[in-house]
Amino acid sequence: GINAEYMGNIEVGKCKDKLNVMDVDDILQDLHSALEEEHEFLLHSVGHVRQSLEDEMAFSTKTQRFRVPSVVELSQLCDTLKEEEVQLTHREKVNSLPDPSKRANSLLASL
Repeated sequence: GINAEYMGNIEVGKCKDKLNVMDVDDILQDLHSALEEEHEFLLHSVGHVRQSLEDEMAFSTKTQRFRVPSVVELSQLCDTLKEEEVQLTHREKVNSLPDPSKRANSLLASL
């Protein structure tokens, strides 16, 4: 690989003619501000990533407690639901029939 110090010297060499001793303080202030902004951004990013990891761990813990039902259990549930549907349908049909006591009272009243 290329030596980092060598690359740094190349960059300084390119900028050497553009740098002015009078501008050094301004450049340092600009660099300091840029680094402060980067530092704040990285701290925020780390906090966000940490929170995301904690949320993922909590979700993972919750989902590990969930047991996927077996095929047999699902089949039994299906049978139970079908049976309940049949019972409900039968109950609805019975409830829709006319009340026999009202019909008997009506017949007796007509005599």
